[in-house]
Amino acid sequence: MTICGGVAPEGLAASTSWDVITWASARAATLGRRQEDLSALNRLQAVQSCGQLLDLPYRSDGDDEAEFANSIDRLLEKWEFDEIAIPLASGTHRDHVLTRDAALGVLSKLGRSEVYLYADLPYYLRRDAFRSARELNVESSMSVIADDAAVRAKNEAVNQYHSQVPLLKKDFGRVFKTIYQPGIETLFKLRLP
Repeated sequence: MTICGGVAPEGLAASTSWDVITWASARAATLGRRQEDLSALNRLQAVQSCGQLLDLPYRSDGDDEAEFANSIDRLLEKWEFDEIAIPLASGTHRDHVLTRDAALGVLSKLGRSEVYLYADLPYYLRRDAFRSARELNVESSMSVIADDAAVRAKNEAVNQYHSQVPLLKKDFGRVFKTIYQPGIETLFKLRLP
């Protein structure tokens, strides 16, 4: 699920951060990123499910955790699931922090007792991850080792983000390369009250 999967209205300029390099407008950027997500998910044989919130540079209402909770609640109504993973948000990505906090609240209200938090690469900061995990009182962590076929599928999926991969490589340097390592997928198990 992409919580911030909304499409920007016509007439809004592309953000001055990354999108302005690739896209002519905010609408083109949000539609283009949604298409990149769909292409990546197709490589993984996964289904796209988009919320209507906009990415932070395009939102006028900023950091409204209640809006994130409402969006997550609406998306979860569409799916039956046994397990769920949400971003650990140990890095600097504000949308990931809001998603994590809102999802924990929604899942607790739904009576879910177990949640997995994933290392949201490349924003995931390993040095901060275990501190974040301790603050959230996670029960355990595990590294998921992918087989060769899964690694190939993951790499193909990552490479579908034509507008973002070159910029992520430039901005995150060596950290970005960890995205391609087969054993880097770290999950943290959290038991909700």
